[in-house]
Amino acid sequence: MWLPMGTRRICPCPPIRPACTLSGAVLVMAAVGCAGGARPDSRSAPPAEPDPVVPVANGGAAAADATPAKAPSSAAHDGPSASDGPGTARDGGGTGVVDGTSRDAAAPPRDGLSSNGCGWRADKVTDAGTFIPLGRSTRPLRIGADQSGKNGFPGDMDRVRLYARALTPPEVAAHAQRQYEPCTAASGCVAEWTFEELNSGVYLSSGPTSLPARVVGNVQSVAAPEGKGVHFDGTGWLEVAHDPALAFTSTFTWEAWVRRAEPCPPQLNGCVLQRYIDKSPTFTIDAHVGSYRVILDAGAFHGHPWPKANVWTHGVVAVDETAVRYYSDGKLIESCFSDNHGEKAR
Repeated sequence: MWLPMGTRRICPCPPIRPACTLSGAVLVMAAVGCAGGARPDSRSAPPAEPDPVVPVANGGAAAADATPAKAPSSAAHDGPSASDGPGTARDGGGTGVVDGTSRDAAAPPRDGLSSNGCGWRADKVTDAGTFIPLGRSTRPLRIGADQSGKNGFPGDMDRVRLYARALTPPEVAAHAQRQYEPCTAASGCVAEWTFEELNSGVYLSSGPTSLPARVVGNVQSVAAPEGKGVHFDGTGWLEVAHDPALAFTSTFTWEAWVRRAEPCPPQLNGCVLQRYIDKSPTFTIDAHVGSYRVILDAGAFHGHPWPKANVWTHGVVAVDETAVRYYSDGKLIESCFSDNHGEKAR
């Protein structure tokens, strides 16, 4: 494409490969915004720190302990390739995203929301229609930064929970009203961190397994609606040593109260990438270019901007064998299914 002098073809995503040219998935934002518009150079976003922990399936570097999983009979499905061009997924089986629109956009809603595009690679879905297993990792769990200690989250968190199953909409709605069941094995809860007391640089967890979160760098206590939370300035994080209880294979839920800080601290280079929690390649949840992002071995999924700045927001990402669902303040906001049917609240 010939462009006027003084302009160049850029992607609105910053120049870190996972967001714009994923080989494992075509992101909704990439499908809509990376199709080749021209803008003046002065309007490009500041570069983020390199993101070294995104799985190879998503265009990043391989984790040292990652064992790639393969879907049965994947040869029958074509994933995206360089020849497809930006924002296009070749599927060979009736799924995929073209220009940000799901090919089954006319399908009846499953979650009662409006149809929306989403783009998992077809060869990342098994013949049974489920996502491939989550990536295996013995890396630590990090809250507030990526595995290299970069791309920190600026703001506050409270009552972080992990489940080995997907929470249901009624459960999410109750938790948003601060009505919680105990964190027990019977409820599928793996761990809960409420950050009420710091003991020798460690926040203890409650739940069936002891998973202490060690403070690394600058993490401070902060007042929160339920007592105390933790404040991140983007240079510190909490680290939980790997435990078999964190080896999710197909389903999980991440839940937290989050208050994102604005303006962005100057040391974070524009806050282009903010990592909420990282257990890559099993899962990663962050905010990228203003929208939340879920990264699995099956691909990556961009969603609504979240959370609101300087306001406590209850956020939940629930993953099961066939769908990723995102909730904000108890309401289902967005869902993306393994057959590429997507839905979004309007």
